[in-house]
Amino acid sequence: MKTNLKSMRWHIGVFGPTNAGKSSFINWLTQQPVAITDPTPGTTTDPVEKTMELLPLGPVVWYDTAGYNDNTMLGEERVKKTREILQRIDMAVLVLDGQTWGKQEKDWIHQFNKMKIPFLIVVNHSDYIPLNESIEKELNENQYPFLTISSIYSDDQDRTLIKNQLSKLLPDKIWVEKPLLQGIVHENDLVALVIPIDLSAPKGRIILPQQQVIREIIDQKGLSMVIVPEKIPLLSHYCNRKPDLLITDSQAFEEVFRLTPPDIPVTSFSILFAHQRGNFEQLLQGAFHLRKLKKGDKVLILEACSHHPTSDDIGRVKLPLWLKEYTGEEIECEVYSGHAMPSKLESYQLVIQCGSCMLNQREVQNRINEISNAGICVTNYGLAIAEMKSHLDRAIYPLGYSYTKDALSCAGRIP
Repeated sequence: MKTNLKSMRWHIGVFGPTNAGKSSFINWLTQQPVAITDPTPGTTTDPVEKTMELLPLGPVVWYDTAGYNDNTMLGEERVKKTREILQRIDMAVLVLDGQTWGKQEKDWIHQFNKMKIPFLIVVNHSDYIPLNESIEKELNENQYPFLTISSIYSDDQDRTLIKNQLSKLLPDKIWVEKPLLQGIVHENDLVALVIPIDLSAPKGRIILPQQQVIREIIDQKGLSMVIVPEKIPLLSHYCNRKPDLLITDSQAFEEVFRLTPPDIPVTSFSILFAHQRGNFEQLLQGAFHLRKLKKGDKVLILEACSHHPTSDDIGRVKLPLWLKEYTGEEIECEVYSGHAMPSKLESYQLVIQCGSCMLNQREVQNRINEISNAGICVTNYGLAIAEMKSHLDRAIYPLGYSYTKDALSCAGRIP
């Protein structure tokens, strides 16, 4: 599926030692001045990303990273940022020259394999640094895919070889082809989108998940209408049929559940993203864990996007307030924004992840796995809010799920 959404593009990370020609390789392959190049070691500091179309792969995001052997004053921090990119890429390119092969390169390949990231080795600078025979022998013996190029002199034939090789590395399961509304919205369905206009709503536009859902309704040949929560009672006045589905911002669940007739299915944008990008049943179990929170427990709130907090900010204001109302106890909440997560998770009793519309599936999955490996339950905004407003069963029903209220471990698809 062609898409302009960064979160639904293939993410490719380019790694290698300083001056291996990572930036010049990207510029050569894409035939665009994507990255700054200079013979001075350490030219690339923070990871640089660039979105583009790269046939035959389609829409991609390139990450040009700092050299992993950066020995400058800030080198350690730069390498840390480079390693963080591993959490979100679908494939890796390891750029070397023909004489570089040692412990660091083997460690990075070990990390790629450990994280199940397919990779391609590009031996650059072939015009003046020939490939060492012993290195070539080891690459062949280990069956590592590699190609030799010169980012100055190599031609379109070499570009095609590399692009075709990258295309072969794509995961077998092309997850981006799974729409948010697959199997949920059908042709001629009427879908009402409830979009509250509060302090956090951007002026003059609607946010990414709302745009994406509207487009998918059109793709499914359905009908969409957009209203604010207080206009829900007018649906029966203006429509000669009930909506087949109502999708709301999770923050408005309390008002929406109160105003929407019980025979109209209701879910949220956040829950739809949880269903598409994460392990839904695991996130559902995390919502059940809210019932076990007690005084003094710590909850980690993860927001994928960085924004200026408002007085009614969901992560910093609303969720802590709702947790206190729900549990009747003081719950300590800590918020992390962007791609960052705490290095130690063991002190938290629960993690609540936002809808993750700005993250790709791989990063969401890696986050969930890292949290789970630390023995911590994880859920997301929509599921958590639905549970705290006592309507979780209703909110997951449109996705084909139900649960037994007196058996927290029992959650599964409706036959």
